[in-house]
Amino acid sequence: MTLKRIALGTLTLLILAVLWFAYQINNRVALTTYIDYFLAKQATSDSAPLTAQFLGTATVVISDGETSIMTDGFFTRPSMLTMLTGKMEPDPAIVEESLARHKVKNLAAVIPIHSHHDHALDAPEVAKQTGAVVIGSESTANIARGWGLPENQIHVPSEGQSFQFGQFEVELITSKHLAVSPFQQDLTGIGETIDEPMEFPAPLRAFKEGGSFSVLIKHPKGNVLVHGSSGVKDGALKDVRADTIFIGIAAVGSQDAETQQHYIAETIESVDAKTIIPIHWDDFNTPASKPLRTFPKIMSNFNNDIAPFIQHVKQNPERQLVLLGSKDTFIIL
Repeated sequence: MTLKRIALGTLTLLILAVLWFAYQINNRVALTTYIDYFLAKQATSDSAPLTAQFLGTATVVISDGETSIMTDGFFTRPSMLTMLTGKMEPDPAIVEESLARHKVKNLAAVIPIHSHHDHALDAPEVAKQTGAVVIGSESTANIARGWGLPENQIHVPSEGQSFQFGQFEVELITSKHLAVSPFQQDLTGIGETIDEPMEFPAPLRAFKEGGSFSVLIKHPKGNVLVHGSSGVKDGALKDVRADTIFIGIAAVGSQDAETQQHYIAETIESVDAKTIIPIHWDDFNTPASKPLRTFPKIMSNFNNDIAPFIQHVKQNPERQLVLLGSKDTFIIL
């Protein structure tokens, strides 16, 4: 009888644990709560406007119709199970379908903001399919080399170096990754580098940070800054001006108010951006073919993550906050 009770108790606990996990993984913030911040229809008399698309995580495409620049280019989006227990590699079919669905054309460069899998995994495959160059850290270069991208399509910039693509001038500015727990730091190799060409498929731990960047994209019609990680290097952006900032908000809600305000001061306020577009708020395990959705609250609570930015624009009416879905195209100028 005792053994039966133990077995029954164990089974009950197991069922409760499964139900708890299922609830937590599906307990997400509904984006309909923020419908007023999503992009409204825009009008322009410019026959070739400067446009932006947000395709999930920190993948952003800036285009003037003749040339396009992309950050990250992350589309394969492995499941959580694969990410945590398996090995990952780019899926060429998913990359091809994603590029076609979003009508990405004339891509000159794909620029991972650091070398974690949710930023750099697909960059070399995007480059293979489009002829674009990959620009990033030496760690990102080793991911690209491991995937077989030719050296003439791989560029590791020196500090302050800029690249010209059509009318675009692009510069990578040294930044800092979001501070995380020691466990997360070890799991994702924050502060570590990838020193040899990557062997694919590769586990999560292989995709070490390799250094983080803000990406400044200058154009005669306007400047754009993509700041994908929710960390900041003090003073790094003091000489930068951008009309629009794409700013990472993942886990900002877990920080104290002083840290949140410091983050805003060193990014949005420092570059004097008039349009703020949050990125890195969506669940990067959701397939690229599905609509963007927020992380489970247990991982990162969207309500808390976006709150400091909503408060900021309310206090600074000269600025606007715009949320983009993956089907939206924002006209910058």
